[in-house]
Amino acid sequence: HRFALFPPARNELGRPTWSADSNTIAVGALFPYSNRYREGLNQILLYRSNSSDPFSSLLYADHSAGTRQDTGPVWSPDGFRMAFVSEGTLWVVPVGDDGGATGPPQPVANDQPESPGWEADSKHLVYQTPKGLRRVIAEGGLPDLIPLALTWRNGARPNASWCTRAHSSMAWP
Repeated sequence: HRFALFPPARNELGRPTWSADSNTIAVGALFPYSNRYREGLNQILLYRSNSSDPFSSLLYADHSAGTRQDTGPVWSPDGFRMAFVSEGTLWVVPVGDDGGATGPPQPVANDQPESPGWEADSKHLVYQTPKGLRRVIAEGGLPDLIPLALTWRNGARPNASWCTRAHSSMAWP
């Protein structure tokens, strides 16, 4: 499928998340309270492969659904839910095929979550906290710590004969 993402004026887009059938992309976007000011709420814009016009969906009334950075929304692999972080809590909201909320969001975890992601079974979420990675059931409960045994030691500088450097840049019109 081909998608052209043209945000409405003044909207900054977040990271994309795809529907289960890959026909719709959802992105977090700022919806200002008025045309005069930048303040507003983050909700989602949805882009369909068969339409050039985006449409919006309200996931969490009177609150922001994510920050357009590392807090979602993230579509579940089965396509029936979206996860997002708002006000220090990880939320899950049921959604229809079009990405619109079909019920109220439910709190899942409140330990300063960021970067939520779904497991392939759509039953668990994995996310970051200041104290490490966590895994929680999508209906909520006590999160499990995901242990990481990472180590590092200072080593010798790599031999330049096998080291490759890459430089890239982009010019914006």
